[in-house]
Parts: sequence; C-alpha cells; structure tokens
Amino acid sequence: MHHGYATHRTGIALYLHISNAGSAASAIESVHLAYHWPMKPLTNLWWRNTIGWFWLTDQAAALEDFQVAIGDNVKVYPFLFQLNNLSGTSANTYLDIGQTTNGVIYFEQGESYGGCQPAKKDGKTKIIVRIVDAFGRKHNRRFQIPCIELEEARTYNPSFGKTFSELHGIPLPFDITTEAE
Repeated sequence: MHHGYATHRTGIALYLHISNAGSAASAIESVHLAYHWPMKPLTNLWWRNTIGWFWLTDQAAALEDFQVAIGDNVKVYPFLFQLNNLSGTSANTYLDIGQTTNGVIYFEQGESYGGCQPAKKDGKTKIIVRIVDAFGRKHNRRFQIPCIELEEARTYNPSFGKTFSELHGIPLPFDITTEAE
C-alpha cells in the first residue's frame, strides 16, 4: 500500500531473435521496452499514440536462469546480455551483416500504483521493443505479448519478480510469513 492505494510491480521477460538486416556490422548496445498504460483513447490528435507509454530502460539482473521442463529434460534459455548461471555464457551481441542472435531480456519495474501498469485486452498487452545499436540508431518494433500471472512466470524462473526486492532488501508481501496467534 502507498498512501492508501494498492501497489503492484510489473515484470517482463522476452526471448528475442535479432537479425542484422543492415549494410554494416554492428553491436547491440541496449534494449529498452515500453508498455501501454490503460488510458482511454484521446480524440484524433496527432500525439495520442505517444501518451501513455511507460518506458523501462534498465534491464534487471535475473537472479536465476529462465528454463522450461520438456519431458525429463530442462531447456535453459540463453540471456542476451547477462551470463547464464549454468553455462557461464551469454549471446553474441556483435552481428555481422545477415547474422542473428537470440536471448532473454528481463525487466522489472519498481513499486507502482494506479494506472502505471500494462493495459490488458484479451489476455495480451501491447509493447514496443527498442534496440539501440553501436551507431546510436534506434530500431523499434511493436508486439502484442501474453499477460501471465506471477505463479506461471515462476514456472520459467523461480525468482521472477524478486530482483528489485533482493537489491533493495525489501521483503515481498507474499513472501512474508506471520506467526499464528
């Protein structure tokens, strides 16, 4: 709670496949992400599509690897920038012309309240992924991604949503145990 308002946090993990379709080799310097706030559409003003986007510009350090169980085996997804705990590697972010790479990026927003959360429609939300290359050029692409609950997100990463709390020493409300009287 913050001044009587319920608070929440937003976490977003994406598995990106990035190709260098340009005419020169370059490196991926950073990836930013924006989600659309649940605001009512404005009239047909030219700026109506720029209002209501909340940018997450700093990736969070995932405390554990992203993984999925496939039968008796476990598939561990590579990170784009962060080293994997199990393999100690990350994806190659320097791409020659026509070269591709892939990896997980993870964003975790601090505590928020009110409308500062992704707008949901039919179980999905709109996002913008911005890739900044070594030349400072920005490459944007819009997507719709599924919204899932924390319990399902933690099937892919048991520490999903815990980075902010771990870094700042703030216990999560659902991780706090109280003694019965």
